[in-house]
Amino acid sequence: MNLKSIVLLSLVIIIMGYLLFIFITPIKTTRTIKSSPQSINIDKEQIHRTDKVDEVRDTIIKPFTEEPFDKKIIATESKNINKSNSKQNSLKVIKQIDNNQNQKLINDILRLIKSSNKPIAKNDAVNHDELIHHPNGNIKKVSTPNETRTYHGNGQLKRLTQRYEGKLHGEERLYFENGNLRELITYINGNKDGQQKHWYVSGKIYEITNWANNIKNGDHIIYFENGKIESKEYFINGKRHGGFKQWYQSGGIKVQAFWNDGKKDGLEIQYYENGNKKWEAIWENGILDGQAVKYDKEGIAEFDESIFLSYLQKTQEKDGHWSCQKTDGMAGHDNDLVVTSIAILSYLGAGHTDKVGKYKHMVKKGLAWLESQQNEKGFYSNRIDHHSICLMTMAESLGMSCKVNKLKIEKAIDLLLKLQNIDGLFPSTKNKKSYPVTATYFTVMSLKSAMVTEIKVESIKESFQRLRNTFKERDARYFEAKKSFSSSLVHGFESQKKLSLLEVKVHDPWLKDLDNNSYIATVLTINCLMRQYLDESSKSIWMKKTNNVLIDMIEDRDFSYHSLGMWSLVLPSFQFGGKLWDLWMSIFSKKIINSRELYGLEAGTWQPGSQGYEKQYGRIFVTSQLKLCLEVWHRYKSVTNN
Repeated sequence: MNLKSIVLLSLVIIIMGYLLFIFITPIKTTRTIKSSPQSINIDKEQIHRTDKVDEVRDTIIKPFTEEPFDKKIIATESKNINKSNSKQNSLKVIKQIDNNQNQKLINDILRLIKSSNKPIAKNDAVNHDELIHHPNGNIKKVSTPNETRTYHGNGQLKRLTQRYEGKLHGEERLYFENGNLRELITYINGNKDGQQKHWYVSGKIYEITNWANNIKNGDHIIYFENGKIESKEYFINGKRHGGFKQWYQSGGIKVQAFWNDGKKDGLEIQYYENGNKKWEAIWENGILDGQAVKYDKEGIAEFDESIFLSYLQKTQEKDGHWSCQKTDGMAGHDNDLVVTSIAILSYLGAGHTDKVGKYKHMVKKGLAWLESQQNEKGFYSNRIDHHSICLMTMAESLGMSCKVNKLKIEKAIDLLLKLQNIDGLFPSTKNKKSYPVTATYFTVMSLKSAMVTEIKVESIKESFQRLRNTFKERDARYFEAKKSFSSSLVHGFESQKKLSLLEVKVHDPWLKDLDNNSYIATVLTINCLMRQYLDESSKSIWMKKTNNVLIDMIEDRDFSYHSLGMWSLVLPSFQFGGKLWDLWMSIFSKKIINSRELYGLEAGTWQPGSQGYEKQYGRIFVTSQLKLCLEVWHRYKSVTNN
């Protein structure tokens, strides 16, 4: 036997003797681990079985990992678990150690007890409270008291969360499957604090949010993947405050709004990508102030007539009439007649009658008041234009099956027909002192409404024929010179004497305050409109000449903006089509829509002018005229029955 064999045999004998000593000597002892602020007792029998490994680990390791200490006595148990399920074990008491040895001892203990758990993947830590695997065997989740890691199926880290005393503390990181960072946020004692960042899968920044004690504070910015800002807003104590902007990827502005203490406050505008407005509104303390305005891609705003009808509801007097003075017009009974008639027509045009619709009670009261203003002779007013406007309202009400007196309407029509001049024109008053074009214009409109309602049809046809004959007879003298007219045709005088525009205008209560060019243009459009009501073709010589003159005047900016002029222009333009209609749409249509009141009590209405008939009749008259301009596409046929 050589020396090597002798040494090996000696070692075997020593080991066997040691093991025999362990088996025959009963061990029933307790070791105490000193750990501030508490002591932990470990009983030998408590850790004898293999299914107590997790309990032993928590009992022994927790004091080292959760609390600082200067010196500790650590008891470690070494288990020798083999294939025959041997219950042999050993316990060793380790002497006092300094802080720099703590971590090494912890690792030694973990290595001793890990044999009772499942095999651990290479990317997993040995210190874990929970271990979950994907079906492919890769680690899915592993947790320790202070950290949790989750993994994608391909083995890439998915989420890393840090904790302290059971609360999120430190960085939390999320990753895409390709390994790129997806999100980064810092926690302090369970609360988000500092910047939170998100990235696209490509690695480009997507979002930055600022937090303070788990409340949003500061800028919140979102980016397109190309690096341009998509939106930017600001938070104070978790509430939006200040300006908000959003952009298209091309760089154009998309939304611009303002917030105050978490509520929208002020102007908000949304845009199409071509730069035109898409939506607009004003907010006050989170509440919409007035109406929101929608625009098409060409920048033309849509008209919501319900806002105007709501305005009429709010401004109607208890007895059923509307006050001209209270709606930005001038005081006077005649003015109230006009405004009340126009208000009722606005309701009728929207399909509301005294029996049907949301505003049926408004219509019923208004008609009752208006009918009560007709005197015994049949006049609503001594002014023929005012009388005609009231008659038009009553005739259309009857045509929509409202409860009104047909005999009174017929009486009002007879009075007008008796006042018609031999040349077909109508006077401004009963005394026949003058024949302004506007008097004939309003009379023709009221008689046409009566014809559609089938009242006095034959008598009205005869009246219209007299007017047609006059138009046809005098057509040749309408254009003696460009923008010059025969006084008998413009104003209604039977004399062929030439009059200056000033002499002609002064007799017209509606148009006298217009500048000369606007007066001429309005007279032309009014004559066009009357001829359309009289069924004259747009291809007639006079109509063609008028079309060309109106195009020139609009292009030369000789046609000023006023409500009656717009209404008398839109129908001829609609019928002529072509260039005149294109000019109307590109110039006046946009101007009408964009000049509306958007906010407050007057939302959905138009501000009357500072002089002339707009100042006299106020907001309701002006709004009704401009509202009709925006309804010409369906309104025209219902009025003309053509």
